Amino acid sequence: AFFERIKAIEEIKSADIVVSTPETILQGFSKDIRSIWLEKGKDFDVYNLTKIFVQLGYERVETIEGKGAFSVRGDVVEIFPINSPSAVRLDFFGDTLESIREFNPENRENLGYKDTIKILQATEFSFSNDTYEDIEKAFDEELKNLADKQQHVKQTEVKNQGLSAFESKDRDTLSCFSYLSRDNVSIFSLLRENAIVCYDEAKSIEQTFQIYEKEFLDRFESLYSSGELLKKAKNSLFSYEETLLNLKSRLQIAVQTLSTSIPFFNPLKIVNPQISGVANYHLDFKEVYADINNWAYSNYTVIVFTGTEKRAKDFNFELSKTGVASTLEKKKKMQGVMISDQKLS
Repeated sequence: AFFERIKAIEEIKSADIVVSTPETILQGFSKDIRSIWLEKGKDFDVYNLTKIFVQLGYERVETIEGKGAFSVRGDVVEIFPINSPSAVRLDFFGDTLESIREFNPENRENLGYKDTIKILQATEFSFSNDTYEDIEKAFDEELKNLADKQQHVKQTEVKNQGLSAFESKDRDTLSCFSYLSRDNVSIFSLLRENAIVCYDEAKSIEQTFQIYEKEFLDRFESLYSSGELLKKAKNSLFSYEETLLNLKSRLQIAVQTLSTSIPFFNPLKIVNPQISGVANYHLDFKEVYADINNWAYSNYTVIVFTGTEKRAKDFNFELSKTGVASTLEKKKKMQGVMISDQKLS
């Protein structure tokens, strides 16, 4: 789920639709997901390339078993990109990348060759030398003002863990310090400026916002008082008030069962469509054609979603045989993103 989240964040900026939960909207996101493109026939310094893989959060291992790892044996580099369904073998002749071959790491089965490969970073947040300084500075500033001895001792331990994790490139431990990253932004910073916000049952969304924020703050106070967190860890969740301001700056639409009053959503217009169930045809298309004919005769616009272009053509042909005029409308495939509410700490 963690790698899927990184892939989704990378796709947000070009997505037509972003589906998210209220809990996720309150969380921080990396403003930029880095990547590297490799192309067959191009020259790459293998030593520098492995350094880039480490900077992207990949772990160097002897044998690749899962995503987020790479290995080096002479002129052969193997890596399992988090955005790829299979591992990749890179064969070099000197500095020239001679071939890019996908394979199954479990049985080494050859899955074919590629001309290019895109490799996304394996951690949501990038950790550079600035990160080391940020961790050290943040803890030192807070330690100076701590009067509680036990809290001081605990925070010193946590600080040392963070610095040690940076030196050893321990991405799991470093993810706990994502709130110190300079790349930490709200999801609204990633969306298009003209993005429309659509609520599904706005009343329940408001309640979820408030419950999630309260749970987070209660846990934060508990961990902070025991010295396991910095005050700045509070910034890992954007406040309910700040989120509402971001929501109100966008064009908003709400779909809900009852038109009850919502404090953070005041619609300019309310539309109450008439909705009725559709019969279960049990693959009896004669009944489908008859109903469509009746709806069209009653001046309804009938839209049928078939799933594939072939089904649409077949359905259009069958309708024409019954005397019902229809048109095929092929829309461009929308780029969608599902954002997970995976908790990172």
